[in-house]
Amino acid sequence: MRYLYFILSTLVLVSCGVRGNHFKIEGKFRNLNQGEFYVYSPDGGIEGIDTISVQGGEFAYEAPLDKPATFVLVFPNFSEQPVFAAPGVTAEVKGDASHLKEIEVSGSDENELMTNFLKQILHSSPPEAVKAATGLIKENPSSLVSGYLLNKYLIQTSTPDYKTALNLIDLLIRNQKGNGHLIHLKSQIEGLCRGLEKAKLPKFSAKNIDGVLVTDNELRGKYTVINVWASWNFDSQSIQRQIQSLKRQFGGRLTVLSINMDLSKVACKEVLSRDSIRWNNICDEKAWNSPLVNTFGICTVPDNFIVSPDGHIIARNLDMTALKERVETLLK
Repeated sequence: MRYLYFILSTLVLVSCGVRGNHFKIEGKFRNLNQGEFYVYSPDGGIEGIDTISVQGGEFAYEAPLDKPATFVLVFPNFSEQPVFAAPGVTAEVKGDASHLKEIEVSGSDENELMTNFLKQILHSSPPEAVKAATGLIKENPSSLVSGYLLNKYLIQTSTPDYKTALNLIDLLIRNQKGNGHLIHLKSQIEGLCRGLEKAKLPKFSAKNIDGVLVTDNELRGKYTVINVWASWNFDSQSIQRQIQSLKRQFGGRLTVLSINMDLSKVACKEVLSRDSIRWNNICDEKAWNSPLVNTFGICTVPDNFIVSPDGHIIARNLDMTALKERVETLLK
């Protein structure tokens, strides 16, 4: 009888939860009856990008998972919300669709740590947020949250601090042995350091979306802007449209090359057609596994380079205002 009770109890627990080799996100939004948004994983939780549908203000998403990973929700306004996953765990997302910065995620210590951090910096200035992120990383070197914050606040910013990022990522690697994503990220940061001003543009060859080979040799003799973008990143598309205005302004005096980080050429081509982009765009459908990621040390979208006629990088990762001013100064 005791054995039968144990079996029935187990069945009830399994039916109410998520399978041990899966991860689940359940959410409720106020002020959003129906719609959809995207989810991706920067550290291998899933491949590519999935779509999550909202019905009656609620949504659910489940994926097979064999180790802890980071999932990132991308909302219609292109803001992002990280959710930290583990096998057998269900994360709960609650918030108001009109106040996406105040979303709360629960279901694990990792998610509660991130939620508390976001509450802490809600009204902080950018320097204050970076300081808070750096402090959390130092205090929680074994947490996936620390890897996400390092990337967001020290790398994916208009004023990256690669030196601090390298020091901190060594701390994380020591405390998260076997985390291949961190090792790969360190390699990318080192590539970014090599790609700072006055460095020589690395040699590369790749086919554009029409199958035509593009090499570094074709960028010699003129000032060049290399733009890194994706169909799922609004800021990078906005920058690309601004670069298009610069191209119209300076014509043949300015060369432009874009590197697309989508897993599908279809998505890439749709944006290029919509915005009437005509210059060389490379999309090898490998996203973060692309050889170009290592060649150029790409670990952020958007990203960009200004290359001199003799093939040296003279600026990198500028916001649109700074990029426009720099190009206009060089070509005036």
